[in-house]
Amino acid sequence: MSEPADLASPNGGNGARRSALSTFANFDWTTGARPYALLTLLCFFALLPGIARLAPVDRDEARFMQATKQMVESGDYGRILFQDLPRDKKPPGAHWLQAGVVNTLAGGDTGIVAAYRLPSVVAVWLAVMLIAGTGRRALAPGVGLAAGAILATMTAVVVETHLAKADAPLLLCATICFAALLAAYTAMPAQRLPPSLVGGFWLALGAGVLVKGPIILAVVALPIAALAAADRRVGWLAALKPAVGAPLALAVLAIWPLVSGWDEVLRFSGAAAAQDLWPKLVAGIEDHGAPPGTHAVAALVTLWPWAFLVPATLFSAWRARGEPVVRFCLAWIGPFWLLLEIVPTKLPHYPLPVLPALALLIGAAVCKARTRAAPAEKLPRAVSSIAVAAHIALCGVFLVTLALIDTPGAFGTIPILSILALAVLAAMPLAAVSDANLTRMATRTAFAATVFYAATFRHALPETPSLNVSARLAAAVRAASPDGDADIALVGYHEPSAVFLLGTPTQLTDAAGGAAVLADRPGALVAVTAEDLPVLARTLSARGGKIERIAEISGYNYGRGEAVTLILLRRKSSPMP
Repeated sequence: MSEPADLASPNGGNGARRSALSTFANFDWTTGARPYALLTLLCFFALLPGIARLAPVDRDEARFMQATKQMVESGDYGRILFQDLPRDKKPPGAHWLQAGVVNTLAGGDTGIVAAYRLPSVVAVWLAVMLIAGTGRRALAPGVGLAAGAILATMTAVVVETHLAKADAPLLLCATICFAALLAAYTAMPAQRLPPSLVGGFWLALGAGVLVKGPIILAVVALPIAALAAADRRVGWLAALKPAVGAPLALAVLAIWPLVSGWDEVLRFSGAAAAQDLWPKLVAGIEDHGAPPGTHAVAALVTLWPWAFLVPATLFSAWRARGEPVVRFCLAWIGPFWLLLEIVPTKLPHYPLPVLPALALLIGAAVCKARTRAAPAEKLPRAVSSIAVAAHIALCGVFLVTLALIDTPGAFGTIPILSILALAVLAAMPLAAVSDANLTRMATRTAFAATVFYAATFRHALPETPSLNVSARLAAAVRAASPDGDADIALVGYHEPSAVFLLGTPTQLTDAAGGAAVLADRPGALVAVTAEDLPVLARTLSARGGKIERIAEISGYNYGRGEAVTLILLRRKSSPMP
């Protein structure tokens, strides 16, 4: 019996492999549950790596985690505290989600970092699933799959997934509201929306306020106002049944006073408005002020690796603004983005609520543009060239950054997988010009970005000693106090990550206070910056004491943007007479 021709030939094995790869590439991943399974796999590799190994990130995440930790330790879920100080920044919704995971999946162990981040991971995964389903229903199955992959691999989304904060849950709430409003806007006059979509909208609206305050109201109100002004109609909102839904949103909000009491809710709301919300609206606070246009420039990073497609996508979308889905997406993105550019305080994650709509537009452009004629060539050549050049330059910056940091991990100084992924990503804009099938280019981009994120968050960041000062300090304290009950004070280094890792009783003080701790509390430890050490030593010497150096930790305090050296001390014991 003769062998099959492809196997009998000299290149038969290669032919079989090519046939298998061709079958995989041509497989229809857009039908049934396949896109959701594929996107879940993508999220698993892009979002999960590093959530257990990455040390608490200063400063917002570490503050969130510490406040949740104190809730679990004290059993008081009505107040948000950082040590003894009220943390009047964001409502308690995100803290309750984190505390729920710590109490259930972590068995009440407040030291498991991944437990605090799991709500962010689940929220982003659900947002990806939802935008995929929305794109599938509103446009086409392929668009939904592309939009989900694009959202899951945007830098801003991946970073927020790895942070135990309120922003990833807010993204989920915004995505639910986006999906429901889009369905209402594009529905036929006599068409009724599914009860799950209507109820989901109002539940998400209430939960969004409970998670991050009134920002969700602006996210929802601005596109409605823009469409009302442009279309001269708002009747489509009736499909969301406000008379029934509004009480549902209020019922969600009522959980807060039931847990915290009205006195605490009113106190918190007044303090948060005066100390957090209003200052951000009128001036740049905490060194986060920036001029208008900052978010547009920062999009090169926050939307990477898809930023080079954004100019062509928006240009094409504006030309198709008469189409209901495109019109709604533009209304969802434009007014809120403009508001963010006007507000003086700017942080990279602020545009997060509009990214589902942008991912949907990019996905639609990728799936429609299968020839060189669309959409990039419709743009002025200079705009496309600048976008491509910026993308390639940013890949180079990432590569240089990896080369400069010390990463003694499994892949050496520079994770080899990151190098390969960055090389592929840098070439993607060129592939977009030369490859008639842009969906193939988008697939390669999503895959390469996933490899880069997995290598970066699983290896590069956790294994860079200079970026993990607090974790190294905590390890030194454990070595100096094996019983795990260290009496510790920090002088000059007051980062929240250190408080979380060392324990809630950690004292934050100055040089004089550190000397008093060493003089008055036998066995106590003090971690002091090199700049504060001389003052502490002189103060302690004046009280008849001497210091004993235990360890020295040098690194980079990215919270302050400066190098730092910590010296771990205890009081030297007097020799026996």
